Amino acid sequence: MEQKIEILQRVNCTVSAPLQEKLQELAKLHGQYSVHALCEALCVSRGTFYNHIFRRKEVTAYDKRRVEMKEHIQATFDESPQRFGANKIAAVLADRGVRTSPKYVAELMREMGLQSVSIYSKRDYQKSERLAKKQNMLQRQFKVDEPNHVWVSDVTCFKVKGKYLYICVILDLFSRKVVAHRVSPKNSTYLVTSTFRQAYRNRNEPQQLIFHSDQGPQYTSNTFRKLLRMNIFLEVWPSS
Repeated sequence: MEQKIEILQRVNCTVSAPLQEKLQELAKLHGQYSVHALCEALCVSRGTFYNHIFRRKEVTAYDKRRVEMKEHIQATFDESPQRFGANKIAAVLADRGVRTSPKYVAELMREMGLQSVSIYSKRDYQKSERLAKKQNMLQRQFKVDEPNHVWVSDVTCFKVKGKYLYICVILDLFSRKVVAHRVSPKNSTYLVTSTFRQAYRNRNEPQQLIFHSDQGPQYTSNTFRKLLRMNIFLEVWPSS
């Protein structure tokens, strides 16, 4: 979030500006921030941004490889979720036919601001997760008296023309209406975080909100829980 704010302060355009104008502004900051943060700040898809970068004449083969490798690293890191370090990511990429070294992966992860959950922080995280499950549970009491008090969310997989896609949906339990939804070819932490950000903006940043979901790795990831703590007061998961 801090990086996103910095980027918005530095670019000479707004989120509603034409796409080419946003791409030109983001290209100036390429290498100073992660591609994920840049694209999130101005609501530009990473694929579109990469295509823009690759078309620029000054981009060398070295630069292109670094960008492509960062994309592989980000995807593997999100799939872990956020638990794989450089050694494990390098091993996973090798199994997928992407040749690299743990040292190179570690260098790019530092540039991208990615840090795996350590043994101790993971243990603390799991402890706080257990505590969260024991308190303030909805206990299937789904009757809500006001809007923007309880949101529920889930991710569903479906198949279109032979390809699997994932849709993340957030509902307001008061009206049972969809607050936000997004579709992605990957069931990743990025899918649920981007959907939550969209819902939070659509509803003018409600306060004292309860967010209810299952215990899937995307919802229990450190990245998503930090996002919730920055914006709402309580997260609730079912006990089973």
